[in-house]
Amino acid sequence: MIEELIAIIFQKRKRYLRCVIGFISGLLIIEYGVLKAIFILIIASIGYISGIPYYTTKLKKYKNNFFDNIKK
Repeated sequence: MIEELIAIIFQKRKRYLRCVIGFISGLLIIEYGVLKAIFILIIASIGYISGIPYYTTKLKKYKNNFFDNIKK
């Protein structure tokens, strides 16, 4: 029974994730208004994207280059 439930959730995980994201977005819009909710979602997206390993290494490289240029 539990194994079947876990299998169903795993197969449809994207659907459930989108449902949770939609629910949180709806709560943000109701609580803070449209513009503040859009701002919060943009900042959260930037944080998510900057946490991806590919972008993390690129950001570290740009940060090191930036500070090296400032020191010169």
